Amino acid sequence: MSTIFSRLKMSILKRLHVYYIEKQMQEQIEERSAQILDLKMALIGATSDLYKAEADYIQQNGFCNFPYKALQEVPPFESGYDNHLKLPYVVHKGKKLYFPQSYPVERCVKMYKSYIGEECLLGGRYREKQPHQYLTDTFTIDEGDVLVDVGCAEALLSLDNIEKVSKVYLIEGEQEWMPALNATFRDYMDKVIIINKYVSDSDTENTITLRTALQQEDYRPLFIKMDIEGAEVDVLNGSKDFLANRKNVKMACCTYHHQHDGEEIPRILEDMGYTYDFSDGYMLYEAYGKMQYPYFRHGLVRARKFVI
Repeated sequence: MSTIFSRLKMSILKRLHVYYIEKQMQEQIEERSAQILDLKMALIGATSDLYKAEADYIQQNGFCNFPYKALQEVPPFESGYDNHLKLPYVVHKGKKLYFPQSYPVERCVKMYKSYIGEECLLGGRYREKQPHQYLTDTFTIDEGDVLVDVGCAEALLSLDNIEKVSKVYLIEGEQEWMPALNATFRDYMDKVIIINKYVSDSDTENTITLRTALQQEDYRPLFIKMDIEGAEVDVLNGSKDFLANRKNVKMACCTYHHQHDGEEIPRILEDMGYTYDFSDGYMLYEAYGKMQYPYFRHGLVRARKFVI
């Protein structure tokens, strides 16, 4: 009899546990919906003329990070699972771009479509404005450059330019990307250096400064791409001496992770002798009640320094 009551008790407790979890999830959904509504009203009623087009787009189409009309769809591309390497992949311009083993192929396809058609990382005129686009017709990775892909993840930009650069530094702190990066660039290991650390303002067991990562690069032009989840300011401050003393550098540095990055990062770059331009348009990032007016942020700065 005691066993029956024990099982009944356990069953009731499990059901109560599930109930409270579901109740908590519903409360979180309702809270998030309220935050979205508050932000929507703020965007509609308080946004300045500077962001009117973006606010109008969101009012008509709903919230998104890139509030600009799509001009074309991403062309069809191959994808699959490499049974030998046990890694999923998509095919980018005839080359396999691998993803972590735990990612379903469908997730990789969705991510790649977002990189190309929503974030527009490589350009291509997929949207009316492309605030996360790294390169332009006049801001390019040139033949013989050393490409420094900071926070590279899948390293799409590096694969896209692998034939023209003299060397690539792939710097990524997340271990899950290591097998994928080694697979993607296995035919280019004569020019690829993979560093499994987070770039930061100090050198530790798990972090590295740009100064240390690039200590062997003394003269070749550098192209630095930096998209590191809000650590950009720390990285720049941690390698100021190195970056200020370089003679030929281009840098695409993201400015959307923190509210004031669009002000602070250009100020740091100017102090080091760089000129810069912002990318075209704005992003709406982490919108659910976590941002302050004016809500929209520059996607990145394209900076350069050239000394004869």
